[in-house]
Amino acid sequence: AMATLGVQAPALARAINSVATMDNFTKEANMQHFSNSIWAMNQLKYDCPRLVQAFAVTARELMGTAHSQGISNTAFGLSYLGYFNEEIFEQIGKHADIVANGSKQDIANTLWAFGISGFTAKHEETVKMLWDDVMKRPVTQFSSEAWSQLEIARLFARSEGVDLEVIDDD
Repeated sequence: AMATLGVQAPALARAINSVATMDNFTKEANMQHFSNSIWAMNQLKYDCPRLVQAFAVTARELMGTAHSQGISNTAFGLSYLGYFNEEIFEQIGKHADIVANGSKQDIANTLWAFGISGFTAKHEETVKMLWDDVMKRPVTQFSSEAWSQLEIARLFARSEGVDLEVIDDD
């Protein structure tokens, strides 16, 4: 809530990160808790390595319980903070069908995260599935921010040798 309001609370962020151990995380956490925590850390621009490490251990179990926004917020938040954990991205890729059934912003966030993480080529099939899905949607459904994220994802994909085709609906 504090991050949503734009309140800078470094003491709170430090406290969250300091108690983020595997034992604490696995006893009480669910995907929504982690997604919200990463989103908040992202908004606060706070480095949270213990939280990421604790989640990496439980990602396999938690991803299956997630909804599209939880997965996309996790992917976006981790990437924005510079955490490119291969196990977490593996799980995001395995649950991309959930993202594909989500909002256009969820898909844009996830594609952007794969792009800047450097995992596009490794997850080419997943990325192309999400890209093809997003290209089927009317242009009017996307904000300029979402289109910017998609263009960044496309450029990073190209740098990894993955061609994502922009479909012109004219």
